[in-house]
Amino acid sequence: MFALLDGVDMPRLMQAFEAAGIRANGAYGGKMRLVTHWQIDREAIDRKVAVIRSVVDG
Repeated sequence: MFALLDGVDMPRLMQAFEAAGIRANGAYGGKMRLVTHWQIDREAIDRKVAVIRSVVDG
């Protein structure tokens, strides 16, 4: 779970996830949950972080 900054464009974030092939549910109560498990490697996590940064940083 992580808290989203005020003003994050959720539709844009969800579109960016979809374009990158990342499955995610929308935020709930200002927080978002991304799940990792044994099939998710460091490269996949770094890719998710990069997508979030691209949307948050503009």
